[in-house]
Amino acid sequence: MARGKLIGSFVAALILCGGGLCLALSVGLPTPEIRFPAGYDKTRAEKIHAVLKDKQFKYIDGLYSHWPPAWSTTLVYDGDAKSLSVMADHLARIDGVKVRLTFAKDLAKEAGTGHGVGSWWVMYSHETPNDITLRVNLAAANIDVSQLKLTVAPDSSPAK
Repeated sequence: MARGKLIGSFVAALILCGGGLCLALSVGLPTPEIRFPAGYDKTRAEKIHAVLKDKQFKYIDGLYSHWPPAWSTTLVYDGDAKSLSVMADHLARIDGVKVRLTFAKDLAKEAGTGHGVGSWWVMYSHETPNDITLRVNLAAANIDVSQLKLTVAPDSSPAK
């Protein structure tokens, strides 16, 4: 009897999904965007989007995940170290934004199936709404870390 109910529930779920009633837990992003939390500073969000959508940066694809509490966004870009340096600099100049740089030996091993690999990822989470992480793919042929030119900004977080 329990097996029959399980099969019936599975079939019902398939029917509902076939009717378009299923909600996806992740959504592909054909253009770069971050879905900021409610009440996020609109001016700051516009400045961040202006950088992410700047045509000098080659956007590949991205993914927004409906997984609380992070509600994360990953945007994939292709380019060289100079382009990455310029993006990092532009984002770091936005008041209230902290840019973190992290490195992966090979982003292909982290990508899964939701988005591409590229030269770097822009990662955002609602859990740290003023932080943007640039995850650099050290396996990308066009990323020469010796060519990265990064401006180090003083920590503007409140003293503890």
